[in-house]
Amino acid sequence: MTYRNTFVVGDIQGCYSGLQQLLEKAKFSADKDKLFAVGDLVARGEDSLSTLRFLKSLGSSFETVLGNHDLHLLAVANKIRKPKKADNLQPLLDAPDLKTQPQIEPAAMAAAKMQKVIHDQLEESDAISVMRHVLFEMALLGTGILKGPFTNVKTQYKFS
Repeated sequence: MTYRNTFVVGDIQGCYSGLQQLLEKAKFSADKDKLFAVGDLVARGEDSLSTLRFLKSLGSSFETVLGNHDLHLLAVANKIRKPKKADNLQPLLDAPDLKTQPQIEPAAMAAAKMQKVIHDQLEESDAISVMRHVLFEMALLGTGILKGPFTNVKTQYKFS
């Protein structure tokens, strides 16, 4: 199917009425247009359940990638994580159509694994960043002694 317009929206956060107003103002038509959501469909807004039901009703006119709030919902629904006070997820957790989705458990497990990988990568990149900063400071101050391979090449730069 060829779509007339493509719309991209992010951080809906369960704000159903705001999403409806936005789509109305943009003259979005599920029959002719495509809507992409770039994460955080649920969480802090007034009606995450209606938001998800509406987006699901769009069928092939809607695609999404999950954001951290969406992954958190999956983890909470599968008892991998505990809900936070500000989550506003209880209506979703109580919804019978959420409980009947068989793909939630594998998705939640994948989300938990992905979260660990991301956390590990962030820690690793932070350590590398700290090491770079320390080496830079040592070079600027001229106080560092670095061990490593030695060559007979003269140093071209001096730090004073």
